[in-house]
Amino acid sequence: MSALLIFVAHGIMPVWAATIVIGREFAITSLRMVAAAKGIVIAAAKSGKAKTFVQCIMTILVLVLGNHIIELTSWLTV
Repeated sequence: MSALLIFVAHGIMPVWAATIVIGREFAITSLRMVAAAKGIVIAAAKSGKAKTFVQCIMTILVLVLGNHIIELTSWLTV
C-alpha cells in the first residue's frame, strides 16, 4: 500500500484508483478479522490471488521502469 501512496505523490497513479485499492484491502482485512474472531476462516479466492500477483508485478514494473511503463499502459486509462 505504501507504494501506491508514493505513486500518487509522484503523479504516477490517480488518487481515486489508490483509494479504491487501499479501501478494498482495509475492507477485506476487516471482514476477515471479524470472521476470525467468530472462529470463521475466509480463504482467499483464486481471483484475489491473481489480483495480488498482478498488483505486485505492476508495482515492480513501475518501480523499475518508471514513467516508461505508464507510456506502455496508457491505453488502460479510462
